[in-house]
Amino acid sequence: MNEGGWALGSSQGYNEEQDAILVQSLVSLKTRAKDDQGRTYWVYPAEEMLDHYEKKNVLEIRPSVTLAKNIKRKEPVFALLNREMVEAICAGIFADA
Repeated sequence: MNEGGWALGSSQGYNEEQDAILVQSLVSLKTRAKDDQGRTYWVYPAEEMLDHYEKKNVLEIRPSVTLAKNIKRKEPVFALLNREMVEAICAGIFADA
């Protein structure tokens, strides 16, 4: 999880016994792109990281993710298009805690 209290991940399955979602975490990629603040671009890490998350730890917003066109790397780079909305929701959640 990054400093904002959230991270991007890809749902890989559901564990009925734990009532939890199995998630492959992505890592943020710092770039020199004009729109980047260290939380806009994401890649799958070299080592697969799988975690279980209970429903209470999953945000009630669907991330809008697309393949980044302006970042040149071997592996796919994903751009989080609604980052500002995710950050605003997280700020509200953590301010209430």
